[in-house]
Amino acid sequence: MPNAFDDSNIRGLSSFDRTHSFVSNFVYELPIGKGRRFLNYGGALNTVIGGWQVTGITFIRSGGVFTIGIPVDALGVGDAGNNVIQRASLRCSVSVMGASLGENYFSDPTCFTLPAPGTEGNGSRNNFRGPINQSHDLGIFKNFQMNERIKLQFRAEMFNFLNHANFNGPNTNINDKDAIDIKFGSPTYGQFIPGKSGGFGLVTSKSDDRRTMQLALKLTF
Repeated sequence: MPNAFDDSNIRGLSSFDRTHSFVSNFVYELPIGKGRRFLNYGGALNTVIGGWQVTGITFIRSGGVFTIGIPVDALGVGDAGNNVIQRASLRCSVSVMGASLGENYFSDPTCFTLPAPGTEGNGSRNNFRGPINQSHDLGIFKNFQMNERIKLQFRAEMFNFLNHANFNGPNTNINDKDAIDIKFGSPTYGQFIPGKSGGFGLVTSKSDDRRTMQLALKLTF
């Protein structure tokens, strides 16, 4: 539950914020073949080199935002499961690193700790952002003009043709595998337990958007 005496703890970026988003698309007809700028020939040569088009779609956007919550009711408001409102504290400066599978997303995950009992964490709401998402699709078309009414189109399409990996966000469970001391009154309260190897902060997965290719024929009449 939020702090009834201070609503500043619920201020922050919207959970669906994507500050930057870039989308572009293009269609380009190659200037080759009959009636075009280069190799303006008909017949069999035009059947091979004429009527080609290239098309593409690209999108790049900011990653989603997230908060590091805590597994205890440090504030004492009776709702230990509300990790969105009750946030972790930071005892040193921490930044996000480039996402890499199996690597830590934070420069120093041990900077995170639990707030002292009866207090709020000093971390802001939605103050971290996940990895950037991007995708690049490419299509190559070949048009065959059969006669004045009938046209056949060959299509080769590649989705995520660069096979770029989009990583999912890191593990935000600060107490993953009971790696942190959450016992009030303990001299090591809020500290990571030596020898514990929790997965907090690790990037462990990526979206399943591998390169996909498809071929098709389209008949227009």
